[in-house]
Amino acid sequence: MTQTDHPKRQPPPALLAAMQRMRFADNRGALELAEAALPAAEEPAPYLALASLAALRLKEPSRAIPHLHALLAIQPQDLASRTNLANALVETGDFGGAIELTNGAAEPGLARIEGYARQESGDADGAAAAYRRVLSIDPSDLSSLNNLGNLYAAMGRYDEAIDCFERAITLAPRDVGTYRNLAEVLRRADRGTARLKVMRDAQNIAPGDRAVLTELALAYAH
Repeated sequence: MTQTDHPKRQPPPALLAAMQRMRFADNRGALELAEAALPAAEEPAPYLALASLAALRLKEPSRAIPHLHALLAIQPQDLASRTNLANALVETGDFGGAIELTNGAAEPGLARIEGYARQESGDADGAAAAYRRVLSIDPSDLSSLNNLGNLYAAMGRYDEAIDCFERAITLAPRDVGTYRNLAEVLRRADRGTARLKVMRDAQNIAPGDRAVLTELALAYAH
C-alpha cells in the first residue's frame, strides 16, 4: 500500500446485511432491515436509498414515499430520488404533491410526470405546457407526443392533435395504436377521406388486428 492509498471503507454491518438481502431478491427482508437500522444510523442516506428502492420493488409506493422525502431533504439535487418520489406520488394518487415536486422542471422525465399529474388533475392547459416542454428538449418523446395529441383532441384543437399523432407515426411507424388515435381525431374533425387512408395504412401494418379492422370498417361506413 502506497502513502496515498486508503483502506476501502466497508458498509456498516446492518447496511451490509440489508444489501445482501436485496442481492438475493429478498426485498421485504432488505426493507425491514434498513428501516430497523435507520434510527441509529450516523449516515442515513444509504439506508433511505435502499429502503425506498426495496419498497418500490415491492410495489409499495406509500411506504417508499417517506424515505424518498427524507433522502431528497439530504440530497436535494438527486434526480433519481426526485423522479422516484414523483412517480410514487402519482401512483398513490397524490397528483398535487407530484406537481409541486416537478413544477416547471426542465428535465424531460420530471416534466413528463408533471404533465401526466396535471392531466389527471384536470389541468389540461398546464399538462399541455409540460408536454410541450418535454418535446422542446426531446422531440422524439413518443409518450409526450401521444399524450399531447390526446389532450389537444379533448380540447377540440384537432389540427394540433393531428400534427402530434403524425409526428408520432413518423417516429414509430408500426405502432397501430397511434394510427387509431389519429383516425379518431380525423373522425371528430369530419375528415373521412383522411381517416380511411390512415386505417388502410394501419391494416397494411397489422392485417389481423381486430381493433384495426373494426376501425377500418367504421371508416368505410362513414
